[in-house]
Amino acid sequence: MKLQLLISCVLATSLSPLSVEAGIWDRLKSVFIEPESQQPPSIRVLVCHDASSAMVEVKGKYNVFDPYKNEKIATRFSARRSSLEAISTGIKWGEEFVGTYQLKIVPDDSKTRVVVNGIEYSGVLYVYDVGGRVSIVNEVDIEDYVTAVLSPLFDKPLSKEGMNAIAIAARTDAYHLSQHAANPFWHAQANNVGYTGYALKGKQNGVADAVRSTRYMVMSQSTPYSGSITTFSTSVVTKNFPTKRENSTSLSVDEVELLASKGKRADKILSQIFPSTTITLMHSAFEAEDYREVAEGPSRRPSGKTAY
Repeated sequence: MKLQLLISCVLATSLSPLSVEAGIWDRLKSVFIEPESQQPPSIRVLVCHDASSAMVEVKGKYNVFDPYKNEKIATRFSARRSSLEAISTGIKWGEEFVGTYQLKIVPDDSKTRVVVNGIEYSGVLYVYDVGGRVSIVNEVDIEDYVTAVLSPLFDKPLSKEGMNAIAIAARTDAYHLSQHAANPFWHAQANNVGYTGYALKGKQNGVADAVRSTRYMVMSQSTPYSGSITTFSTSVVTKNFPTKRENSTSLSVDEVELLASKGKRADKILSQIFPSTTITLMHSAFEAEDYREVAEGPSRRPSGKTAY
């Protein structure tokens, strides 16, 4: 009887305008099926390339996988700091991983940091033996990556809307890199994108607040209802960092601040600099919502996710 009553209530509420999008089945699923946990979108950055060895440290418990076989090969309950190198029988990092020429090092806690040649990173490390030389890739959440690449550019905060616009542009670039990588093992090289790891996130320059305020927001060159998101490459240009990357569109901080001083919001700033673009919420590479609906439709706005 209780089950019939519950289903009746769900079917009754399915006649509401919101259910036109969700459908009866989606509403039934929300009652009976546990929601799947969604992994945050990430980007892979090459942080060490073609080296004879590298000093690698994990500051806590971690697991080691063979990404080629997709198998866990070790669990270690204490931190490790040791030279990592490619040897004839596999990869050596304090211990020898015989017959293994790729490693995935995963901290047991998301707050545990990894260190490569003195630079601290969050996320996961991939290690590759390529012809007896070592290359290391850091896979990091895109939100953390955006904070890391923007922090070195600013010594002090900009206007709130100006900084929000810059955070959206940098995130757009990150998604574009992750979706259009020429190399199957990494999306970007650290020295090309200004990625200097986790340590600089602590600067009091307004970057972290802007990244949180605009979480998941990107620019898209597609129309809002096309069913696809078309990101593009963007380089943030400042007086101290005046050079944009090859094949990217520049975003001048001075121009952003000029528009912000005239009272324009972040979305209006970006639409003036990049005409025919819209702001879209991109929770993953395959999911999006129109910026206007987020701004004007509180029923569709993810609670606490954005400032708009």
